[in-house]
Amino acid sequence: MRDSKIFRSIVLSAGLVGFLEPAVAIDKNLAVRPEAQSATSTNDADLQKIKELIAQLGSDDFLTRREAESQIIAMGAMAFDHLQEAQNNADLEIATQAEYLLHRITVDYWIRSDDPEEVRELMKSYAKVSLAQRREIIGQLGVLNDAMGVGALSRISHFELSPRLAKFGALAVLGAREKHLKLAETVALSIRQEIGDSPRDTARWLRTYADQLQDTESISPEWLSLIDAEAALLKDEPEETSLDVVIQLMQFHIQLCADEKHPAELFESLRRRIDLVVDQGGTPRDILAKTLLWTMNEQEWKALELMEAHYGEQLKQDRLLLYLVAIARAERGQDVDAKKIAGRAFDLVKSDNAERANIADIIAEYGHHDWAEKEWRFVIDHSEVASQESMDARRSLASWCLHDRGEDQEAAELMAEVCDAVDADPQLKQRVMHDNELRYLMSDLRKSREFFTACDLNKKGDHAAERKHLDLAYAYQTDMQDPDILIAMYRLPNQDEAYRAKVKERIRQAANDVDQLIEKYPDEALWYNHWAWLVSNTEGDFSKAVRYSHRSLELSPDSPSYLDTLGRCYYAAGDLGSAIKYQRQAVEKHPQVQVMRRQLTTFEKALAESKLQDKGQP
Repeated sequence: MRDSKIFRSIVLSAGLVGFLEPAVAIDKNLAVRPEAQSATSTNDADLQKIKELIAQLGSDDFLTRREAESQIIAMGAMAFDHLQEAQNNADLEIATQAEYLLHRITVDYWIRSDDPEEVRELMKSYAKVSLAQRREIIGQLGVLNDAMGVGALSRISHFELSPRLAKFGALAVLGAREKHLKLAETVALSIRQEIGDSPRDTARWLRTYADQLQDTESISPEWLSLIDAEAALLKDEPEETSLDVVIQLMQFHIQLCADEKHPAELFESLRRRIDLVVDQGGTPRDILAKTLLWTMNEQEWKALELMEAHYGEQLKQDRLLLYLVAIARAERGQDVDAKKIAGRAFDLVKSDNAERANIADIIAEYGHHDWAEKEWRFVIDHSEVASQESMDARRSLASWCLHDRGEDQEAAELMAEVCDAVDADPQLKQRVMHDNELRYLMSDLRKSREFFTACDLNKKGDHAAERKHLDLAYAYQTDMQDPDILIAMYRLPNQDEAYRAKVKERIRQAANDVDQLIEKYPDEALWYNHWAWLVSNTEGDFSKAVRYSHRSLELSPDSPSYLDTLGRCYYAAGDLGSAIKYQRQAVEKHPQVQVMRRQLTTFEKALAESKLQDKGQP
């Protein structure tokens, strides 16, 4: 199905990861030292000696201070953690000298002989490169197979002098939890050996993570304390962390709670994330909407109930948020409550018509076209005919509802009301033509008027007139060619060879144009879907259409429109079983869309006929 104005909500994470039973296994690529000591382990005598030397950094005697500095430098990594603590010493001289010495210590511990080859290759230049390049190395270590990069990342979390880089190192470990579950005991041991008793924040994160790997039945309460501490640090000492760091730490905890089904802890983390984004200047309504969408998409119903209770007053006063709550109730099968809440959302007085139109587009994307239709019709009835909100509402109502129900004449008339009003009023026409957005919308409405008229004529069997209006629709296009116009042209019956050749060339050129856009924007799902929909409904490489359609769903998972396209691609490729499988998924997600239901009926009928033919029945 071609794209309409799709609401691209930014959710907090991808879908839930299935529970993986931790396995005690040794990965040959995961280096674990046989000794049960960390790099900075110290015996009692060494510990006492380090404490004495650090105290001497505050001595009034110059020579005593210099001798202490020399001995601490010679100790190297053994003194690292103690110098970290000494930076907060009440004696300013000790704190200053501790910070200085941390930069003087040569940590020759970035690479170990038992590191996997891939890790050694990445880490060989770590000590010499810029902070930006170190960040890139951290990212590369984080995506290595299995738990190969855990040791090096833990080392970075321990010894990296840049607090932010150390935290990104720890976050790279946390971000690979799904892989680590299969090697829980080994990963936990490797982490503990690398960080020892380090007092750094990152070491606390990793120790808590190691404990968590070995106990998947509960969520450590320490996580929320760590999150709160990092959020406070962002406010009080922003040079020590960043918003990105805090968000990633929260995101890890959110996904952890979702994976292990702990809704109360999940809510607490979501609430903290909302508060953080608002504190950083975010709009409360936007972050609430995104959080509601995430909990709904992940079916975290208990956490959603807790959100409704906590933010009840804010939800009641906002049309969009109320509609999202209604959608969530409908997803849970609570249709009566859903309709009541949707009714309250519609009846809210505040908000302008442009916002109503935008909200209608959002709720239509979630399959509630009846609620959306009320909003669109309200906007049309209460807006100037040639206003942007009127045009937007008319386009959406015509595409989502009228055309879908086969009411193409009414859809065309809805466009015509604007076109005729603008053509009849020179001053209005001048105003529209001097506004870039209105001019574009006006051209799109003219195109849609001709296309819907052609669709109506198709049902009446007047194909000569249909062709005339399709040609007009094609001419009104201002940018990318509308695949549905080309598809209708391709399907016109009883056309001469010259016309058919011209249409085929247009399809070929349109597909090439979209291929260039895909090359330019390889992570944009829209263009993969556009190409797949056009080709699967006309002619071309159907196998490529299937691949492109799958790619669109990788980039925009579970999109009903893209699932509809995938069903069509498999139908064109002759795989009726897969066509029906994905078409049913599309219909399940958007049960109100009639065109999806009609396409499913077509596929099922084709499969039934195919089975009869296989049996030799006419």
